[in-house]
Amino acid sequence: MAFSILLALVSSHRAGAEAAYDWSPYQYLLAERYTSPEDLASEVSVRFAGDEERAAALFYWVANSISYDTKLMNRIAGSSIKSYTLAEIERLYEDRIQYAWKKRKGVCENYARLYERLATLAGLEAVMISGHARGDYLTAGMIGIGHAWNRVKIDGKWQLLDATWGAGHLNENLQFEAEFKPQYFLPEPVTFSYSHFPEDANDQLLANPVSKVTYLMRPAVGEGFLRYDITELNLDTYAIEIGQGNQLTISGMGTDLPSQFILANLSTGYQIGGSTEIAGNQFSITMYAEEVAPMKLGVLNPRGEIVLAYELTVR
Repeated sequence: MAFSILLALVSSHRAGAEAAYDWSPYQYLLAERYTSPEDLASEVSVRFAGDEERAAALFYWVANSISYDTKLMNRIAGSSIKSYTLAEIERLYEDRIQYAWKKRKGVCENYARLYERLATLAGLEAVMISGHARGDYLTAGMIGIGHAWNRVKIDGKWQLLDATWGAGHLNENLQFEAEFKPQYFLPEPVTFSYSHFPEDANDQLLANPVSKVTYLMRPAVGEGFLRYDITELNLDTYAIEIGQGNQLTISGMGTDLPSQFILANLSTGYQIGGSTEIAGNQFSITMYAEEVAPMKLGVLNPRGEIVLAYELTVR
């Protein structure tokens, strides 16, 4: 069974009762023509009173209005590094905001700097974060690509968001496919720390920041991981060794969990026999002993999204 067929099959399963943030109040913003960031921010400030509503409105607008610019990505990747004066840096930052606003496209820094500007104009405290992120579910053990995202203060508490990843993804041909992904708005910091590693540890928003060594050893995660805000994993490293003939159990906690998870051999695309137990916000996924073999093991949700991935070896 090809992996693409497997994804089609698991996507046909009924999804669990996943809570949905109500984005409908912000949809009208996409139909309006705003002349400047100030114009949009003023509308959001007047229409929405709370911090979270304003932050959500701007996330929704940026993620749905800005397309990822793969040509700019390639130009940046091929450019040489140079030193800038403080004045040059300030002009560069402003250029990146205006590029995203006028052309309605950009790379991660364009998204993050535009969001920071819009949020500030709308009366929120927001900061761009620089670091690395692992977007591919099979890149555990690697720090990932250079990336930028934001933190925003909601009712006195800093929270995280990634408008770039909230806008869509690059397909296998490195072409941008727009798809609004709300799980990148205000995810739990502990969950976010599996895929995003900031330059400043304080930007993890964790009482005990994750070290680089721990980050590199963790299992790979996909979009489903953030969808359920998963924490408390019993298997918290990418490389898993198990004895022949033993069952493998993956357990943890999450929110709005689906009715089941599906196990798959990501190397071959075959579905693997196993079972799922859901009890409130706790889950337990068991791979049957007869299925245990060396593989890249994937945990998928009923939508066909990767939740977790491991490198499994057998002793």
